[in-house]
Formats: sequence, structure tokens, C-alpha cells
Amino acid sequence: MSNYKVLFVLVFLLASVIAQNASTYYPASSALSISNSRTFPAEIEPDTAGATLQVDVINHGNAKYTNVKAVASFPDGFVAVKDTVELLEINPNDQYTLYFRFNVENVDPGIYSVPVTFYFTETNKGINVVSTRYVSMSVESSPRVEIDAIIMTPSISVGDLFTINVTLLNNGGFPAANVMTDLILNAPYINVLTSMPKRTAIIGAGSAAMVVIDGEVTPFADPGAYPAVVSVDYDGQQVNKSFVLQVASRAELDVSDVVTSIEPGKQADVGFIVTNRGQATFSDVKVSLLTNISLSIADNSLYLGNLRPGESRQVTFSVRADRALASGIYPMTIIIDAAEKSQREAAALVVDGIPDLRGAGVTTDVEQVISGKPFSVSIQLENIGTGSARSVRATLLEEKVIGIRESFMGTIDADDTDTAIFDLTTTKLGDNEFSVLVGYEDNNGNAYSKTVKAAVYVHAANNNLGVIAFLALAVAISYYIYRRKRKMDESKKKVR
Repeated sequence: MSNYKVLFVLVFLLASVIAQNASTYYPASSALSISNSRTFPAEIEPDTAGATLQVDVINHGNAKYTNVKAVASFPDGFVAVKDTVELLEINPNDQYTLYFRFNVENVDPGIYSVPVTFYFTETNKGINVVSTRYVSMSVESSPRVEIDAIIMTPSISVGDLFTINVTLLNNGGFPAANVMTDLILNAPYINVLTSMPKRTAIIGAGSAAMVVIDGEVTPFADPGAYPAVVSVDYDGQQVNKSFVLQVASRAELDVSDVVTSIEPGKQADVGFIVTNRGQATFSDVKVSLLTNISLSIADNSLYLGNLRPGESRQVTFSVRADRALASGIYPMTIIIDAAEKSQREAAALVVDGIPDLRGAGVTTDVEQVISGKPFSVSIQLENIGTGSARSVRATLLEEKVIGIRESFMGTIDADDTDTAIFDLTTTKLGDNEFSVLVGYEDNNGNAYSKTVKAAVYVHAANNNLGVIAFLALAVAISYYIYRRKRKMDESKKKVR
């Protein structure tokens, strides 16, 4: 191949590479718009603290915008925590996600308009632009009912009538209507006299209501501990609370007012009252517990001394259930030993675990995260609590990234892990810290939320500068060789 052809090929390759890496010029047009907006939590209520407004911004035009500043103007009743977001630039067809944070005071339910004003420089024209767009936020007041307390008639025995008082508390910002309370009790010869489920017409926001359930322990019932559940349905939701209906034997040494609700792995107290219902004094009375579960008892032989007729003593054991113990109701026997006699009373332990999710690690599907190229980030969540975390959902709260921001994991059992996966793209170089909002529920329907932090390092994209430099050097050398050969040829002609 002649030198002319080699030079032509090199120049053509150099021009091609430069063309691929240069920005194409388009006539400037202001087309910065909001493509989507949402809030976290999705349902904002009055008096909500730490809420987030997500705004997705896209540049539909052909101009590059630099020194971009977005300011959200929250209406009265909303207190801005972070109302300004700044970006270095937004290129044509680029999309960014902005996050504004705020608190909600005592505002009325409704739809509120939030102006978002953009200040930026349009590079093609070199002019400063101010543009305002509007997003809407819905403030909804929804009920949030909890079972605050279950109080029973003390010292229920065979043949007694009893009452169960259930306190319902509405911690939401909206009244709860048509609240249905049910009692689940499978106990032979123990009758619930109140028609169930029992309807409460309305529970006002921030208010409590009492549900009274009457029952009867017939003479045919056996003394013992009977597992029971109070179940409350409202507004498509359900909350439950387990307890034990203790039926005393009315024996000479009687047990009543048993409190046995514990959490796996945590220190707790198991308490009850021992009463001498006989006509004579019992001497050297000792009390101990017997159960077939893994239960550590600090001192399993409490000495009460002498009990005179009609005298009662409060007994309290310090216990710790095994961390791996599943939530549920477990049988337990209370043993009372006296010099005159020994007696056993049936009881039960209510074990309720509480979930607690924490971030346990971050990985990516690529060795290096490159600016502008898609990647997947996996955030491992570990349940270090004592109960199962149900309906686990993770939502990415991060600016300057686009992609799939939500990951649903279902249930994460205690001491187990699962992974939230997000498919993303970002152009922010260096360390990128991600905030992930994790929401979940416990076995009783109580809701929890937690923010988990993670970070990845983003490298600059390879822009072929090395290739350009090599081709430029090759062109220069070829041109030098060409010029030198031409001079030599001209010199030879002159000599002839």
C-alpha cells in the first residue's frame, strides 16, 4: 500500500473516532420537565415526621443544562427539612431523581400543590433560565388500630363468670369505623356470652375504645391455662394479640393473676399470686416452674415461708427464653410445695418475637461500576430480632440514579437474611451512598420501618482518549515520513 493510501486511512480512522466522541450540536430548546413524583411513605398523614418527596426530572430537549438547582416550595403546614437539590449538569435525554424531605404538621387531609423551581444555565445560548413545575402530594388520614391492653377478671375459677376488657387505641390520623373485635378461644365448657365478633362503630383519631367481652367458666370445665387470641379487623387490616385465660382450681393453695408474656432471648418476669384458701396455715412453702421449652430461670425455687389462711403472696421469676424459640403459646406447670402438701397448677407462656432488620452487606454484579452503564446492587438484610419480619419491602431513596428502585422480599425469619436487588444507572463519579427505606410487619400486623445505608464507587467511563492519541501520533509520524520522502524525491530530480 502506498504512503498516500496509508495516510488517508489513518486520517479517516482519526476523524471517525473523534466524531464518535464529540457532542452532536442541536438547536437549544428548554424542555426540562417532571416525569413522575411520589412520596415516602406513600400515605402521608398529619403529624408525619421525616417524609420524602421524590421528583423524577428529564431533559426532553437538545440543550445541555448546567449549574442546575431545584427548590421545592412546600405549602403552609409543611416544614421543609431539605428543600434544595443541586446538580452539576443535565444532558439531553438524561433523567435524574431528586429527593426533598419534610415534616407534616397538623394539616387537613387533601391534595396539596408543591411548586418546584429550577434554576440553570442553558449552555448553547449561555443564558440563565428559571422554570417552575408543579407536583401534587396527597395527605390522607388513615386509622391505625392497636390492641393496647387485655385485662381480665382476677382469680377466675371453675363456675365463675368473667369479663375481658380489651383496650383498642387508634394511633392514626383518621377515625376507624366498623371495627370488628373477635375472641378466638378453644376451651371446652368455657362459654363466651357476648355475641362475637363485636362491632365498635367508630374510634376517633388518637382515641381509645373499650371492648367488653363476658364469659362463663361452667362447673364442667377443668382448671388450667387456655390459649386465646383477640383479633381486630378494620379498614382491610388485621391486628392480633395472644393471651392466656387462666382458670384457677380453687384448691387450698391457689394460683391467680398469671403474667407470662415474654420475648425470645430477652430477660423477662413471670409473675402470679399464690393464695391460701384453706382453713389452716401452710408452712415452708416453695414455688418452682416446670416447662418443656428452653427456658433459663435465674432461681427456680422461690421460698415463701408460711402462708396463713386467706393470705396471698406475689411470686416473680426472672426468666430468659431461648432466642430460637418461635412465637406461640407454650404450656407451663407451677409447682407449689409445702410441708403439708404439694400441688400443681397449669399455666402457659406467651412468647412474642419482635423483628429487627439491619443492613449486612453490599455487592454489585460487576467488578467496577462505570458511569452511565447499568449495574445491579444487592443489599443484604439480616433479621437480628426475635420474630419474623413479614411483607418486607425495600425502596431506594437516592438522587442521580435511575432504574428499578423497589425490591419485595416477603418474609425474613429471625436470624435469617435476604437480599434487596436494584438495577440502576448513575453518572455520579466517586463514592455513591445509597439510602434504602425498609418497611416490614411483625406476626401481629404491627408496622416497622428503618433506613439502611450502603455505598458503591463509580468509575469514569473509557472515552477512547488513548486510541485518539495513538492515531494522532501515527498520523503525525506518517506525515513526517511522507514529507521527508517527498523532499528526497525532489532533490533527486534536481540532481538529474
